[in-house]
Amino acid sequence: IMRDAAQVFYPRAKALYGDFLAQHGLIPNQYLLLTMHRAETTASPQAVLGLLETLNTIGLPVLFPVHPRIRPLVATTGSFLKNIRFVSP
Repeated sequence: IMRDAAQVFYPRAKALYGDFLAQHGLIPNQYLLLTMHRAETTASPQAVLGLLETLNTIGLPVLFPVHPRIRPLVATTGSFLKNIRFVSP
C-alpha cells in the first residue's frame, strides 16, 4: 500500500518540492529514511540521541523528518550529527 501511494502521489510531490533529494545532498537509493514518532520511542532523550549517534556512523546519509515531539531535543543537540539530514515532516 505504501508503494502504491508513493507512485500515485509522486507527480504531485515532484511539482511541489522539485528535486527534494538533491536539495538535501542525497542520491536516490543511497540514503536511509528514519521515522521516529511513537511516544515509547521518543520518551527518553538519551535513547533518541543514542539511536541518532549510531545512525550517524553507518556511512550512508540519513533523512530524518523530525516529529514535533522531539524537535526541541534535535535543535539543541543535533548539530554534531553531520550525516543526518533533519527536515520537517
